[in-house]
Amino acid sequence: MIAFFPELYEDELAYSWFSRYYTKSGYLSLRYALDDLYVKRYVNPDTEFVNELRPEVKELVIKHCGMENLILGHTMFSSYGRFLPDAKKQEAYRALLDMNGNFNNLLAIPKNQRGTGRTLRYCPLCVKEDRRAYGETYWHRIHQIQGMQICGRHGCYLAESDVSMERKAAPGLWNAESVIPEELEVRMCEEEKEAALAGYACRIFEGRMPFKSRVSVAEFLKYRLKRPYGSASGVSLCLERLYQDYREFYGNKNVMTETKMQKILLGKRWNFYDICQLSMFAGIPVEELAAIPDSIADEIKEPVFMQVSEELGLDYELVRSVGEAVLSGMRPGNGCSVGKGRLHGRRWMRNCFQRSGRP
Repeated sequence: MIAFFPELYEDELAYSWFSRYYTKSGYLSLRYALDDLYVKRYVNPDTEFVNELRPEVKELVIKHCGMENLILGHTMFSSYGRFLPDAKKQEAYRALLDMNGNFNNLLAIPKNQRGTGRTLRYCPLCVKEDRRAYGETYWHRIHQIQGMQICGRHGCYLAESDVSMERKAAPGLWNAESVIPEELEVRMCEEEKEAALAGYACRIFEGRMPFKSRVSVAEFLKYRLKRPYGSASGVSLCLERLYQDYREFYGNKNVMTETKMQKILLGKRWNFYDICQLSMFAGIPVEELAAIPDSIADEIKEPVFMQVSEELGLDYELVRSVGEAVLSGMRPGNGCSVGKGRLHGRRWMRNCFQRSGRP
């Protein structure tokens, strides 16, 4: 029976918290601890989220820190959920609060990335600071952001532990203090932009999580990139030129593919690190990306959809949603892959609405 939990540290993974509980409680075997903590008898503790807890354990968690705080401040939800569409984000959040396995299908977790040789990582300088402050270290959330190799606070390379994050690995509650060695090698990053990107992404990750926004991240990025990379018509982005400048900015190092960038700008992909990377390239302040201003909602309305909306007297959002679906298959060969074909599709959209019997 669980009588206590240790102090929960800032930015500590819930997995780390339960691991420290296991170490400090003197269990004779891991199986006894897993039986006390989790509903499923043969569970493999999730390193990034929280497995279904026994009712009495959930009660203790609620008294200690609250389930909302545990999910928002001590899991990887801020990475995999931050840029999702509002409805999907809210559904994933509810699933996490209920400890329902459906969240895996809702969050923007890269395909097959929860079982491809990943291990828990740590920053040697964070470890030294933890040990001075608390007498022990712990697993930080911020070091587990996929794509990041640098500590955003210290600018040094993250180190790999031997603790597997694979879902098929042998079950374990590995306390960081017992795994991370005393003698640590510190390798500072000499790539200025790589270190700056790590700091940028960390500040986004730590920012307040918005659950309602009038502007999606795809719309916001296109709005901010429109001036330097807008096509001659002003209703699409010249992806080829954008991607070339983006690659040059980062020196072709650790950059996403052009296809992945296109999917982000079309609102079909929500990878946290890639979005941060594109946003820093675009010069977007941390505060704006972390909480996209609703004030720009009217400014981002696309001229083609606005024109059809006004001509037919229809709601703009209705025209936009139908128009995006209608135009998604158009492939004019003009080198503009994001939003291309909109001018050519205006008549097509108008005809679609008129044939449907709308005014």
